[in-house]
Amino acid sequence: MTTVPEAIDRYLRTGDCENDHPEWSGNSWWERAKKGHDDLLRALVAEVKKRSEGRRHHAVPDLDLTSWTRRKLAPMASGLFAADVVGFDLRKPRVALLDAVRRGDALAAAKLLRRLGLLGEAI
Repeated sequence: MTTVPEAIDRYLRTGDCENDHPEWSGNSWWERAKKGHDDLLRALVAEVKKRSEGRRHHAVPDLDLTSWTRRKLAPMASGLFAADVVGFDLRKPRVALLDAVRRGDALAAAKLLRRLGLLGEAI
């Protein structure tokens, strides 16, 4: 069995860990999982701080995310309903999806795609 320091090192090198965190002590699965999660999170934050010390990054541009999202998603929405399927008129769903994208209404877009069978229940 690996030790806690070995598990932390492995996590920092690979991003892999055991979900049940068997390396940590505890009276229950939940206690071990909580300790493991907390220790890995602390180790990750410490490593990021160590690696970023003395480094600078470019300023984040002032970006209108709504406009950017619309500009990126509108072509995908149009392409999704680009050609009408024989026997199906896709104009209405195409217009509804584009309207939702233009409004920035991700929930309405997801509901429409789910209703059309183009999006699973996980989203």
